Amino acid sequence: MIILGFLLAGYYLYYGFTLRPDQLPGYGAQFTVWLIYAALIALIILSRRRDQAAIKPEAEISLRQPPKKQGWKNWLLFSISFIVFSLVFSVLPDFLRGGLAAIAWLGGIGLGAVAIISSLVSLFRRNKKNYE
Repeated sequence: MIILGFLLAGYYLYYGFTLRPDQLPGYGAQFTVWLIYAALIALIILSRRRDQAAIKPEAEISLRQPPKKQGWKNWLLFSISFIVFSLVFSVLPDFLRGGLAAIAWLGGIGLGAVAIISSLVSLFRRNKKNYE
């Protein structure tokens, strides 16, 4: 967590001096972002504490097999599909390109909201099981 704090502080210092400081929003507008950072960091800390509390000494050594490594074929498939979709996307008319970008953007927002909500639900559900 200390590393994350240093990275965020470095991020703010670097971009605070290299970007045009006169064009940056005031502290009121940045406060919202700081609140989001604080909430997400608090969730990470809370989740780590719950996970560490749930570990029993005899369960520290796992006999499970490590997950199977993904081969180079998956990376090749991803690379080829990225190239193909980039080419297809570049020849589309502007109104279709903007519409598809908006759909992808809204889909990303929805996926992010679902991920945060499911993380919160699983975190607090785990919290109840630890205390019962």
